[in-house]
Amino acid sequence: MGDVLYYGDSHDTVAQLHCREDVEKLIAAHKEDHKLIVLDVGLKHCGPCVKVYPAVLKLSRSMADTATFARMNGDENDSCMVSSRTWT
Repeated sequence: MGDVLYYGDSHDTVAQLHCREDVEKLIAAHKEDHKLIVLDVGLKHCGPCVKVYPAVLKLSRSMADTATFARMNGDENDSCMVSSRTWT
């Protein structure tokens, strides 16, 4: 399978999150296994966001044992972007 360049595509190695509650559930699910959580937050029409996604996908496949990868599309809902500012 070749690299997918579209930010909106879904893959089994990258969880799709839609709101703050999804992020909180992901964090709670990995509290005991202590896996690193990598959250890719971007926009469908953002050039750099789209360009970085193939790298995120490759990393998610190669680091599946040590990290959990997820992404949140800021185009879906403004609360996604507001929430991401509180996590940094």
